[in-house]
Amino acid sequence: MLLYAASDGSGLVQACSADYQSFCQDVKPGGGRVVACLRKHLAELTNSCRDTLRDIGPAGGDAPAVSTLIPAAPGSTLRDVSYGADPAQKIDVYIPDHPDHAAIVFMAHGGGWEFGDKAARTVVEPKAAYWRARQVIFVSANYRMLPQAAPLDQAADLARAVAYVQAHAQAWGGDPARVVLMGHSAGAHLVSLITVDPGIVSAAGVQPWLGTVSLDSAALDVPTLMQARHLPLYDRAFGKDPAAWATASPYQQLKTRPVPMLLICSTERATSCDSAEHMAAKIAQLGGKVTVKPLARSHMQINADVGADNEETTAIGDFLHTLGVG
Repeated sequence: MLLYAASDGSGLVQACSADYQSFCQDVKPGGGRVVACLRKHLAELTNSCRDTLRDIGPAGGDAPAVSTLIPAAPGSTLRDVSYGADPAQKIDVYIPDHPDHAAIVFMAHGGGWEFGDKAARTVVEPKAAYWRARQVIFVSANYRMLPQAAPLDQAADLARAVAYVQAHAQAWGGDPARVVLMGHSAGAHLVSLITVDPGIVSAAGVQPWLGTVSLDSAALDVPTLMQARHLPLYDRAFGKDPAAWATASPYQQLKTRPVPMLLICSTERATSCDSAEHMAAKIAQLGGKVTVKPLARSHMQINADVGADNEETTAIGDFLHTLGVG
């Protein structure tokens, strides 16, 4: 729907009627004036209007996404930004008050590859506030879930989201090269898989990033996990084919030195720290930089409490400091 190619009149006003009345009712349609006006208020628009604007392109060619054209307001939150056509392929972007070539923390939620949401309290709070206060952009991503998408497809979704973030970072006051990936549980498995599998990265167009934080994944070595006693959720995620286990396993796909990694694990779980140590040993053999941080915290606490005054926040802050992120 290239409304701008034909007109910015009634069609666009109908799609963004409330926003038009709030911000642009004195603007006469035609010549791109309504589009330009709405873009000036991008951070304040309804989600439906913002989504419509993303479809608008200039006559005779494809348009860049809106956020590449008009910077988002400092201190604003961009919600449900689409990085793909599927309804699940969306991100929320939390922009600090004074972004200036800001670093970006990209978060992938957990949920056993079956559920979870980018806006869940335990995913966002207090993380977004913590990094915003440090003038770091915080991005929280959704991705397709089982049974619609297997873990490899989910990793591809997240890689695509990272590429989108890098492509739009400058419009938010961010630096596309200063991205740190972070995920919890299933999300930790997925960001770890992205980190070690260059095929996933290159297919999505991801550019180099600074490092990766894994928050308590027990699925870093999927074949070992599946050959031992395990929860049924892993069967639903990885199936019964050993070849598929290896393809979706960060340990098996780790063949060259990755970006620096921080592997936080819960000592209250039977396999999490063993999995992290096993992965770290291989990274070290390949000449990579890796830190394993065992914590006497529950699987859920290691995620939900990031950003509060505790060991996991300190460990992540120290790791980011080594990457040049304050």
